[in-house]
Amino acid sequence: MAEKEKTRYSDEELAEFKKIILEKLEKAKADYELLKSAITQTE
Repeated sequence: MAEKEKTRYSDEELAEFKKIILEKLEKAKADYELLKSAITQTE
């Protein structure tokens, strides 16, 4: 069985991926808080 060749990313590419992931995570957290407050709002 042939082994799949693993892709190796440079430190620069990994840092870019991390930045993108953290930005998406922050946006998701903000969206979650907004939706949570809209659902639990009792006025």
